[in-house]
Amino acid sequence: MQLDPIAKRFMAVSNVEGDSSTITINNAPAMDSNSFISTDNLPKDPKAGKRLVRIGKQVLVEKSDVDGIVVGENIVLMRWGLVTVTKVNADGSVEGDFKETEAGSDEIKKAKRKMTWICDHKQSNIRITLFEFDNLINKPSLEEGENFKDFINENNKASFEVVGDAGMKSLKEHDIIQLERRGFFRVDRAYSGEGEEEGLVLILIPDGKAKAMSTIVSKLAHR
Repeated sequence: MQLDPIAKRFMAVSNVEGDSSTITINNAPAMDSNSFISTDNLPKDPKAGKRLVRIGKQVLVEKSDVDGIVVGENIVLMRWGLVTVTKVNADGSVEGDFKETEAGSDEIKKAKRKMTWICDHKQSNIRITLFEFDNLINKPSLEEGENFKDFINENNKASFEVVGDAGMKSLKEHDIIQLERRGFFRVDRAYSGEGEEEGLVLILIPDGKAKAMSTIVSKLAHR
């Protein structure tokens, strides 16, 4: 089953302390302005409809995405547009100006950093737990006489928290989605609130590759 044509796109940023950073966009709408952009559920299939994504002056990004960033550099906030960096603070946070550009412009194509992000609006964002599983046996095949218990992979499960936008509250159990730059996920538990037993739970769908599809982070030790 091909997942790419059916998996709606969403973004999420690590909610682990020290793993995320903030970009302040000087000319973006105020945080309390209730501003949104419209984006395709499936970029290659306009018939799949659109959804709204909240925007504001402060956005959360992966800390690794801004490591080494410099003043004057152009970055792309996926689904939104181009930001020119105007200041890099000592704590790793970044400031910049949004620049109106057409999709597919040379400036966007030349930008080396294309980031997933979430508007830092705590009242609407949701807590998400991601689960990632690995092989139970750490040897491709067992030889005659070998005991499988000697090759059990003790590090076969990992979980960590991310923050996602309010649009993910409508996901239902068993829905298949893509967290951009992380991979495809199945909804194991739908969102019902912010309590320990209410948050959204997603399970990474293996893609058969030696490494996880995630280009951001994987918590399994062998990755």
